[in-house]
Amino acid sequence: DEAQPLIADATVLARELNDSTLLMLTLRDNGRSASSLEQIEDAKSFYGEALKIAKQLGDNAFAAIILAEMARDIYLPAEDYDNVIAASTEALAATERPDICHLNLGLAYYYLEQDSLAFLHLGNAVQSEQQGIRMSAYQCLCNLYQIAGDYQKALECHEQFNENMMQAEQDHRAEQVQRIKAEYDLQSQKNALRAQQKLKSL
Repeated sequence: DEAQPLIADATVLARELNDSTLLMLTLRDNGRSASSLEQIEDAKSFYGEALKIAKQLGDNAFAAIILAEMARDIYLPAEDYDNVIAASTEALAATERPDICHLNLGLAYYYLEQDSLAFLHLGNAVQSEQQGIRMSAYQCLCNLYQIAGDYQKALECHEQFNENMMQAEQDHRAEQVQRIKAEYDLQSQKNALRAQQKLKSL
């Protein structure tokens, strides 16, 4: 992760400045970075310190974000479903973004074979504005409906999953086109400036 050294430097700076809010933010970023590299113990340590600071500051909304991300990045991969449920339930009471909590809970209950609760939370997760969350929820719902023998609903969820995946691919391509266009425009401006400078020098 190329960003990891920068995040680490920012954390050191936050400690030197004794800036609790900045330290909380950088520790959370460290946690996300470490979990993406599967450095789970480091991620747990970073997230844990960030959560402690958030609670000390009384920032319940940010504490909820950290709890939800801990459930997703640490407890779910470890199949620690009791802590997934505990962290996500606590986060759900304070967060302005309940979708990730519902997805975490839906997945935990799915793996625990508590299907009625899985259906409940995954049904809420598919209302998310984030395609990644919707895709994960629809994929899991498809499996649940297959287990229940409701193949029509399973097919509908599979179609929704495919639609969201296609939209995500289109959005990604659109972002690439915009980036290429921006780079082209910047190069054109540089070329025009060089041409003007060349004419002035004649």
